[in-house]
Amino acid sequence: MKPLRALAAGLLTLAASAASAASAQEAAGFRFDYTADAFANLSGGFRDDATIAHQAVLSYAGLLSERWSVRAAAAATFGDSLSERAIGDVQGVQGAYAGGDALWLYEASLTREFARGIVTFGRLSSGDAFGTVGTMGEEFVNSAFSSNGGAVSINDPGRLPSPASSWGATLAWRWSDRLETRGGLFLSDPERATADRPADRSFRPADGVLGFAEVVARPSEAWELGAGAYADSARFDTFDGGSERGNGGLYGWVAGRLAGPDEGRRLDGFLMLQAAPRDDRSLQPFAAFAGLTLAAPFASRPDDALNLAVAAGRFSDDSGLDGAETVLELNYRYAVSDQLSLRPDLQYVINPGGLHDDALVAGVQLLVGL
Repeated sequence: MKPLRALAAGLLTLAASAASAASAQEAAGFRFDYTADAFANLSGGFRDDATIAHQAVLSYAGLLSERWSVRAAAAATFGDSLSERAIGDVQGVQGAYAGGDALWLYEASLTREFARGIVTFGRLSSGDAFGTVGTMGEEFVNSAFSSNGGAVSINDPGRLPSPASSWGATLAWRWSDRLETRGGLFLSDPERATADRPADRSFRPADGVLGFAEVVARPSEAWELGAGAYADSARFDTFDGGSERGNGGLYGWVAGRLAGPDEGRRLDGFLMLQAAPRDDRSLQPFAAFAGLTLAAPFASRPDDALNLAVAAGRFSDDSGLDGAETVLELNYRYAVSDQLSLRPDLQYVINPGGLHDDALVAGVQLLVGL
């Protein structure tokens, strides 16, 4: 019962945080977003425990002219990781956890719009630029879905979960209503954007550069198909105790509406496959993700959503870990208002970290947007 008592205490903390945040006044151009994940390991892993992870982001977006805009954001993260304390899984059951207590310089960017494209440059997060599709990064808590498209960040340590960021630039170009290409470059030193160095503003391309390219086809208004590739010149630890430069991989996805109209009750889905074939340095050389979202499940609750997803990543033979880690997540987003929502969440982690007993995890995510 200890995890349940700790979880109950966490819920009281979340309620107090929500009340405090709701009293803030919104200024033009500014936005405040707060996320808290309170979770308990009910069984499995290596110990029973409960923790809370918090993430607060203050951002500003404004127009400089008809074609130019600016965005700046700072993020504060604090709390404890339940995955580290009790489960031992690779991905992380709390998407809000960002590696420790820190104040992050998250974004400071300029954007230039063209008739068919958009260019953004400055301090950016690669995890916001590519690797998540459909409802994958919006409706789920586990980092397999919510941070950098899951295993891409595990396969390639240069891509760190939000809110890590570095200097970079992205380009999206729309060739037609049905075809778009995207790409970008980022400084990618795996040690750059961590809780120990959250505001590192150094500019050292020699430490590593991450590049990506994507092509996206939209055969109809309801569906999109995509394929992407990335390469990173940073230095990576190998499983034999050494380090080597370079890593990369491929990924592809399909996402869209399975049933229902554009508005009201509808069923959306996604499927993504990822491969990072260098077994000597990629912890999960192959990973797959799939999910379903039922929007407006009840006529009286048009802003709610019921979500189900599964993610599986096979461990590298060179890593010494056995089999694959698989996570199943079921949650319900309950919209209290336009500014506040609660997400009761249940996760089952199979073979966490390739070492521990299957874990049953329960909790709630609180989202405040002002």
